[in-house]
Amino acid sequence: MAILEVKPSYLRFLFEEIRKMEWDFFRLLYKNHDFNLKEKGIAKIIILSLGCMLNTFCKFSVLFVLLLCFSFTGKGQSSNAVGNAYLTSDNCFVLTEASEFQLGAVWFNEQLDLSEAFEMELLVNFGSSDFNGADGMVFIMQQVGLNALGDAGGGMGFGGFQPSFGVEMDTYQNQDLGDPFQDHVALLVDGNVNHFTPGNLLGPVSIDPNGLNVEDGQDHVFKLVWDPILDVVQVFFDCELRLELNLDLVDDVFNGNPLVFWGFSGATGGLTNVQSVCISNYALGLPEDVVVCAGESVEIGVVGSENGSYQWEPTTFLDSPNESVTNCTPDSDIDYTVTYTDLCGTQTVEEVSVSVIQFFPELQDEVSFCEGDEATVSATGDPAWNYVWSNDALGQEVLLNEAGVYTVEVSSEACSSTLEIEAITFELPTIDWTETLEACDGEVNVFETSGAGLSYEWHDSSTAASYQTATEENVSVTITDLNGCQKFYEGSSIIHPNPQANLPEIVELCEGEEVVLSPQEGTVTAWSTGSTDQTLTVSEDAVISVEVISANNCLGTDETAVVVNPLPQWNPASDWLLCEGQEVALAYPSNFVLNTTLSSDADSIYLSESGSFNATLSNSITACNDTFTFFVDVLGLPKVTLPNRLNLCEGNVIEIQPDIENVAFAFWEDGLEGTFRTILEEGYYVLNVENECGTASDDVEVIEIICDCPIYIPNAITPNNDGVNDVFIHQLDCDHINYEFRIYNRWGQVVFSADQPGIAWDGSLNSGEYYSQNEVYTWHLEVELILPVGARIVQRTGSVTVLR
Repeated sequence: MAILEVKPSYLRFLFEEIRKMEWDFFRLLYKNHDFNLKEKGIAKIIILSLGCMLNTFCKFSVLFVLLLCFSFTGKGQSSNAVGNAYLTSDNCFVLTEASEFQLGAVWFNEQLDLSEAFEMELLVNFGSSDFNGADGMVFIMQQVGLNALGDAGGGMGFGGFQPSFGVEMDTYQNQDLGDPFQDHVALLVDGNVNHFTPGNLLGPVSIDPNGLNVEDGQDHVFKLVWDPILDVVQVFFDCELRLELNLDLVDDVFNGNPLVFWGFSGATGGLTNVQSVCISNYALGLPEDVVVCAGESVEIGVVGSENGSYQWEPTTFLDSPNESVTNCTPDSDIDYTVTYTDLCGTQTVEEVSVSVIQFFPELQDEVSFCEGDEATVSATGDPAWNYVWSNDALGQEVLLNEAGVYTVEVSSEACSSTLEIEAITFELPTIDWTETLEACDGEVNVFETSGAGLSYEWHDSSTAASYQTATEENVSVTITDLNGCQKFYEGSSIIHPNPQANLPEIVELCEGEEVVLSPQEGTVTAWSTGSTDQTLTVSEDAVISVEVISANNCLGTDETAVVVNPLPQWNPASDWLLCEGQEVALAYPSNFVLNTTLSSDADSIYLSESGSFNATLSNSITACNDTFTFFVDVLGLPKVTLPNRLNLCEGNVIEIQPDIENVAFAFWEDGLEGTFRTILEEGYYVLNVENECGTASDDVEVIEIICDCPIYIPNAITPNNDGVNDVFIHQLDCDHINYEFRIYNRWGQVVFSADQPGIAWDGSLNSGEYYSQNEVYTWHLEVELILPVGARIVQRTGSVTVLR
């Protein structure tokens, strides 16, 4: 193996030589060599022929290989339309409608690698309005992004963003931008559409070689060729070369970054046109090698307009051997050659190799298992393949435990296939099963099963269809159907005890008593009396039976004898009235036990005090007792008390209410009945009282006395020295102590005072300094009088009017 290094300057020479050669020669050479291009500066070519030296043949063959290596690997392009642009049909885009100030662009998501050569051919349409048409479109390579959109109008969507490279196809003359009269084409950079500036790299020249109008409503062929070895850009229009420029796109325009987005932009201003572009899926070339999985189809296509002519050879496995794009369904590896004649009459021959990968994974159609079980399923195929199941399991084997349709995605590096299997689950056998059976003591629980084609195995290894037990235990059975599916049932046999009423064997009562019979367990269903109440009240001799039921519906019975014993017989009087000092003896029946707080002896009790007393007689054999209540009222002798003497104020009366006790009847000696009396005059008064136990009397002396002292006080004076009513004075004829008299003016000031009666006020103020004015004065008197009935304080208030 030899390694050949070729300098760029020599490569340019060799490429010029290659263009003069027939391509078939190099195609033959290409089949016998392998190569790898590393760098733009130095190409390293590994030639698998030991005898190949640097002769002319090797030079040519190496250069041809370089050209093929630099060809772009074609593939379908996904796109992003921005602004007013939109997709109209397969691979065709309207950039602008025939409306004013439209601005649209379409960008293709897969970037171009400018370190590789490519040749692009497509159709452009500038609309049908010539005189009023504008503004054109631009083929653009840029690194701004998939949403880039430049200036409208004369900017044609290119003006305003960088770094960028554009092929301007302008249909309107903007004289200020250096546009010629004809529809023209130019090479521009960095969003600059002004031909007077350095951003205009080449042109403008007429788009049509003959200077004809291209706004003719017709599709025109646009072709762009890029050679990264020679750094040459070529632009063809309708098969004619219009521009060719030596330009280092990567370093001089895109700062050393070879990856660019590409697409078209277009715009209108005050003038309009419908402007569109149609781009083939394989606009950037045919892949040299295509891999397809056996049994599948792959699309292969070639650069060029769909309106060109194509011939694929051989036609085996192709569905459209005369189209630019065809589907291929081979069953083994195959090489194809396509001869393409473009719209300009240029004929190109390209080859593509289709490699078929034998990829045939298999999977059974269905698998079955019992519900609750699981099954292991395995897909057949290469263990190195990837197996991804729809239940997220990985690997050739999967564990299935539910019914359903499952898929497995089997894939190698290039192929994939989806296989399907249906998991069928058999329902587990079922029976009517009661988990818990309950019975009462002495009864039997029967666990029964039934079902066609079923077999049974009980916990005690018996195989009958039913199981009986009279004991409390855990029960289980395994049933198996004809599919071999099994289900396990568990249950419990519960034996409930019968309820115990636990009535007493005998109940003894005393006459007048009653007993409430109530069973200790269960709910009463019936007493022997016919009652269904939970309790039964009995007060007579009887034999009583009861039936009870528990919460578990178990029955129990019991009975009891009720015996009623008589009470002690004794009938003494219950109410007694005694005079003070009296006592009554009451004899009680013998052979009884006495319990009382009264005084008693062996056969009698004694009543001598007032109150309510109880005496209980108990039968020492039956313990029956009876309580007797005695109400005793001991009446005391009558009593009356009057005061020894009473003073009767002259002209008044006295009401007498004497203190009395134990009085049934009262009368005064003068014949008046009752204890209350009103006395009008002095004298001796005697009151007699009596009751069932005796009589009593008392008297009172009444003496008439003087009880008050009159005081005279005038209500006006005329102090004018005429000898008539000149002074204010009052008279007091009784003995007294602590005398005080005051006269006040309207402001509450004292104008006169005296501490003895009989002192006159002549109406002067401050001991005669000046006389008071005519007005009303208030006076106040407070005096303690000495009367027969005792000392008495008298307070009086009034007014006196001074008139002059």
